[in-house]
Amino acid sequence: MNTRANNIQRASDIVVGVSTHVDPTKAKIIDLAYSAMDELIVLGLVGEPLWQPKKHDRHQTLNSIEYLRQFGMIDESLRGIIKLVEVGEPQSLPSLESYLLEPSMSNATQNVALQVEASRDVEYIKMSPMKLIELLMDMNQWGREFYNIVSRTTMVRTLLDGVEGSNNGKLLVMNTELHLPTPFVPTRECYFARYCKQLSQETWGVVDVSLEKFIASPSKYIRRRPSGSLIQGMPNGFSKVIWVEHVEADHGQVNKKLQPLFGAGYAFGATRWLASIVQHNEWSETLKEPTLAADDRVLISKAGRMSFLNMGDRMMRTFCSDINASTRNPWKQIPSFYGSTDVRYIVKNNNNSETGKPPGTSVIFTTSVWIHASPNRLFNFLRHESSRKKNSEDKTDIYYIQKSYTDSIASYVVYAPLDESALKSLSNGSNPEIVMMLPSGFTILPARFSDNNNGDGSLLTIAFHSIESTSIRSSIPSESVEILYKVITETISAIKDAMM
Repeated sequence: MNTRANNIQRASDIVVGVSTHVDPTKAKIIDLAYSAMDELIVLGLVGEPLWQPKKHDRHQTLNSIEYLRQFGMIDESLRGIIKLVEVGEPQSLPSLESYLLEPSMSNATQNVALQVEASRDVEYIKMSPMKLIELLMDMNQWGREFYNIVSRTTMVRTLLDGVEGSNNGKLLVMNTELHLPTPFVPTRECYFARYCKQLSQETWGVVDVSLEKFIASPSKYIRRRPSGSLIQGMPNGFSKVIWVEHVEADHGQVNKKLQPLFGAGYAFGATRWLASIVQHNEWSETLKEPTLAADDRVLISKAGRMSFLNMGDRMMRTFCSDINASTRNPWKQIPSFYGSTDVRYIVKNNNNSETGKPPGTSVIFTTSVWIHASPNRLFNFLRHESSRKKNSEDKTDIYYIQKSYTDSIASYVVYAPLDESALKSLSNGSNPEIVMMLPSGFTILPARFSDNNNGDGSLLTIAFHSIESTSIRSSIPSESVEILYKVITETISAIKDAMM
């Protein structure tokens, strides 16, 4: 069965699961969502000893022993904690007593085979609470906003409609796959409930909790405990967002050099989700600027600026979608007789049905390698045009559009070649969706090479996307495979030499 058929079958399974004995199952999921919201409120508002600050980091990590002590008690203890919090900071916290009507998650079974990842962070975001709530509750917006984390998402069913058509009280059942920007780290997929509730006039909560208690999970390696955000409107038009991420996952599937990123709350932690919203806001603010001055002081019109910025956004989204281990990316490994480097590729066909992509067959080939250089040094080297040209598969002079940025964990340098006609068209404000584009680039993750050498190495992922044929092919010839392997291994050697 192909990937699409598998996804359809999974969606069908969960609908059947929720529909079977509808009232009991639905009622249990609703109870679970209510309890998850109660827990999120505590996790979002209580400080030490439940949460511990991390030296040199902005986020906090969960004290697992304290978590078990607090959430292993009866509900009255949970109520008492919230009352203490209300007494401690009444000016900034909503009244929570009326929301603690359901049993907590305190009796949830612990899976000793999984490791805990839990982090909390706070950010002030230039958005109203209502816009943030809409972003989190609209699956299309949510998947688009967090394209660097979310591989794909499906809204399976609405279990509860919001009050008078609003998001207040809405309960969704979702399926989501999350990724890091490399095909060599497995994705995370689970079904979960997402519940939204207005806690006071200016404060909202949105909580997720996985549903493996009721529906067979697509993966036994991930469990999403109550996680989400508390959003409080501020007088200056900003929103204070407290983000909590709490999952249990199997780190055994992750390379040991990357495992510290997961256990310490970096890989899929609260800071990374908040950073994605901030990055989107910065991009939106750039769109509002009246003109854009290029490096050679050439002024670009507002329409041209919009086209280039949207082109860069489309390029980055496409690259992030192509460069992960999602089930919709059927990576093949180049046979080992070509060499020892693990190079993988995907063959993509376009029979003119997709705009903005050249017709025929193209191929993405990629590898991830360990580089003994800090992520910052490697990023600064790769993002400069002179460095990239030395390490690119393109040997002729051509125009490029490039976007590079760093979020809380990963760095991205993504570019795509453009011919002169496309460049002029974008400058005049044409629709960037119809411009032919095949993005290539680099992603960088911090890596740990030994117990005594923390944080001075990088996992570099390289991906090149090139046209193979103007006709449709199901595979690529062996001579093309050999060329692809040579290009990517020579690129690795050049980068390693530059970092010595």
